[in-house]
Amino acid sequence: MNNTIYTIGLDLGTSSVKGALVSSDNTILAERTVKMKYRTTAGYTGFDAAEFADDTIALIRDLASNLPAGARVSGIAAVCAAGNTLICDQDGTPLIDAFSWTCESMMDESAAVYYPTISPEELSREATRARTGWPFSGGFPLGHLAYLKVHHPDLLAQAATVTMSGEYLLYRLCGKWGIDRSTATPFYLLEQETGRWYKPYLDALGITEDQLPAVGKSGDILGHLTPEAAAACGLDTDCEIRLGSFDHPGGARASDVTKEGDLLVSCGTSWVCFFPVANRQAILDQKLLCDPYQSPEGCWAGMFSVARVGELIDRAVLLYAGEDDARFDRFYNMAKEAGAGAGGVKIDLKEELPLPDGKNNANLARALIEAIAGELRDSMHRVESIGITFRRAVMAGGPSRNPICRDIVAEVIGIPVEYHYGVSSGAVGAAMLARGAIS
Repeated sequence: MNNTIYTIGLDLGTSSVKGALVSSDNTILAERTVKMKYRTTAGYTGFDAAEFADDTIALIRDLASNLPAGARVSGIAAVCAAGNTLICDQDGTPLIDAFSWTCESMMDESAAVYYPTISPEELSREATRARTGWPFSGGFPLGHLAYLKVHHPDLLAQAATVTMSGEYLLYRLCGKWGIDRSTATPFYLLEQETGRWYKPYLDALGITEDQLPAVGKSGDILGHLTPEAAAACGLDTDCEIRLGSFDHPGGARASDVTKEGDLLVSCGTSWVCFFPVANRQAILDQKLLCDPYQSPEGCWAGMFSVARVGELIDRAVLLYAGEDDARFDRFYNMAKEAGAGAGGVKIDLKEELPLPDGKNNANLARALIEAIAGELRDSMHRVESIGITFRRAVMAGGPSRNPICRDIVAEVIGIPVEYHYGVSSGAVGAAMLARGAIS
């Protein structure tokens, strides 16, 4: 009999859903990806939540087909790029397409809904950050729900459950509504320190606590696969469904970024930096995003980002290295050949990329990576003012796979840079939560 524990971790990202079948020693047996399918109109970006769940369940079934003979999946958990708003009826059927967190700001509707009973000061960026962990700018569920309250009050009045797409997936799997405090942070309706729903927001929206998912901790067992979901997933009904987290804490767990001095650099559309901090107030004082992470037993975590540099890298690769399948490797090899300092070439990340220049393309490639790493270093120095000394970093995401990119970043930021699971970090972290490993 196979005594190894196998779990499935899901990384519900913005552009795609990634999944991994993982053994108890964190070995990846199989990986799968399915792209998100969006619908876009003026001021709105969203997706069909039922289709999203169906696609993810099909991905789970595909992963499960790779189990060794006689083995079983003991649990499933998901980490999410949360903030995709959904309302459902009493049967759990979506009443709307989910609002993507990328929707435009809905501050006018937010002001109309919240200001009659909540002062502008209470809804300010810093007051909201202190309460929920993130500042408010008119987006995410707090803005989406205000939009529904103003423009579609009949739909909001019909809602039996006010939730997000990740929680809807869990409901489809186990028939229960639940949310962890990390995923609930970009929901904005939860007081981050107390774990209680913030009643003034609920009152302004006309919703009650019994319309919201039950709040638990990352790694808590929410339920087990329903017979219908088990059949769809190709698994047994004793498979546990556990609460996950926001996406970056999942990557941090997989990368052993668990104590002060550790840093996760998640290289996606933006390069998001996630780091454990013992003192929550220190994160707020630096006006950073705050995640509950291991609290109350352990560290909170702060986040900052070097915005939208993934798109810059993609453009630079096409400009300086061509369009064939080998272009990324060629781009990084060019950067290596240029050497430190890029021959004195500098790139301003706020300006358009310089046009290709034959002999100088290698320096341009190097200069871009050094510029991104320089922004990262400067942000790290600002964070170090709260008494944290960064000693090691782990890179995840697409660029992390190339050792040349990691080496250049390490040279610029001045600390060792490691590579663990790359683009699969979030899914591996979710798989760890699926077996109850939450440290």
